[in-house]
Amino acid sequence: MNAAPYTQESPASDSGVTIIEEPVMQQPVIASRETADEKHALSVITIANPSTADTTSTVEVETMPRHQDTTKRSWLQQNVLTVNVFTTPTSLVLSIGTSIVVMLYALAYLGVLWDPQSRLPHVRVGFVNADAGFDFSSTPPPLAAAITAQFKNRTMGQVIQSTLLAPDTPSRNALDWIDLTSENLSHQDAIDRVERNEFWNIVYIPANASNVFLRNFNLDGRPSSKLTYMYIEDIYDQARQLTVASFTTGAVNSIFRGFGAAFNEKLLAGINTPNATVTVNPITFFVSGTNIHPVRFFGLNFATYIICLVLWLSGLITMGLMTTIYEAGLVRLREFNLVGHLRTPLRIVMSVQFASLLASFFHALTAWGIYCAFNNSATSGFNPDYSSFTVLMYMWFITVAFHTFATFLAINFGKDNFGLPMSLLLIFQLATSSSILDPDIMPPFAHVTYGLPFHYAVRSMKCMLLSSSCHDMGKNTGVLTAWLVGMVALTLLTGRGRVVARRNQMFPESKTQ
Repeated sequence: MNAAPYTQESPASDSGVTIIEEPVMQQPVIASRETADEKHALSVITIANPSTADTTSTVEVETMPRHQDTTKRSWLQQNVLTVNVFTTPTSLVLSIGTSIVVMLYALAYLGVLWDPQSRLPHVRVGFVNADAGFDFSSTPPPLAAAITAQFKNRTMGQVIQSTLLAPDTPSRNALDWIDLTSENLSHQDAIDRVERNEFWNIVYIPANASNVFLRNFNLDGRPSSKLTYMYIEDIYDQARQLTVASFTTGAVNSIFRGFGAAFNEKLLAGINTPNATVTVNPITFFVSGTNIHPVRFFGLNFATYIICLVLWLSGLITMGLMTTIYEAGLVRLREFNLVGHLRTPLRIVMSVQFASLLASFFHALTAWGIYCAFNNSATSGFNPDYSSFTVLMYMWFITVAFHTFATFLAINFGKDNFGLPMSLLLIFQLATSSSILDPDIMPPFAHVTYGLPFHYAVRSMKCMLLSSSCHDMGKNTGVLTAWLVGMVALTLLTGRGRVVARRNQMFPESKTQ
């Protein structure tokens, strides 16, 4: 039974007003417990009425019979959740699809990096013969006649040129030789051509090559006690790409070792005859390297692309966090019912881009600071033509270019999906840009990197940190600018539609608003 309501008068207050208190009705307390046997589940419900202590009722309700699972399972099946992916179409498609992606990237990586020295015949190497010829003014006529006959009126440089560049010879096929002799290049001209990345190396035969050869002759038939070295200059840029530069310089040295052996064995055989009154010692050909931009120590060559890698990853991480602002903006749209306004979704997109812009500066500052710390200076270790502040600003520019791409992906693919295409593109760019090898020594499909920003960012860092490839700074800056502006424009064009679509996905009830 329910307790009858009652009222109670409280003592009169000082104001003379009588207060009537009415207590709150006490509700019955319901408690339940479950018991179970082997076949059935039994619910026991106890109802107690607090207004009458002796009123308590118990009701037993038999529920549905328990399901009898007689399947025998092993311990592993009972304790581990297993899914047969081959019976689930979605899982099967996902497994096949991801396997294809992994296979393609494995093929791309191995195809780019597999035996790059086999592609050295496609690497351009120039040859300049600046030899002025023999000066026989102080040479006895018999010696001059013997040399002229043996060399067939050719200079020492011409002998080297005709031997190295003869068609279908191992030396000619080892590299893509380009004969520049007819252009009458000076020594500085040859350096400038390598500086502009027109050639990986230029082999320069000096003007005194023939006269150095004359020092090895004796007029009395006795061999000279002094060894004669023929210096051949190899001009190259190590900072352009350390691995490729080591390949090409090694190939040039190997070629001249082979040439020296053949030269001493065959060409001098006609002079060193048993009855000859003039003899000559074997000549050692020594390749003297002129490295116009040396890598001062190992590790510095990695800095150019490690910095770009860190800045790319900063965009990936930043947009993973900035999508919180994006989602918050959608919630705000819902609260104020402003989804239909054009400028509001664009304002959300622009707020994400502005937040990314601010974060990108601190990321560039961090990368710049770490590089300076490793160089123990904020002024050294950079191209003398660029101040350290200029380098910092350019790193920020690169970071912004990368972040705009991350913003475009995050807005259009969503926070849960944008990381995959950005990561896959990074993997491809690391393999095909100038990071590990140069595209000049890669298969043709790797030249896709010329349309991607990472290649030009790495090349810019090579100029600012190593003083190499600076003639392309205008091109690098132009491509990165076009990439930045293009990504911002695409994000603004597609952003409003994606914001509204995401809004409708988050809040289906707002579709009719």
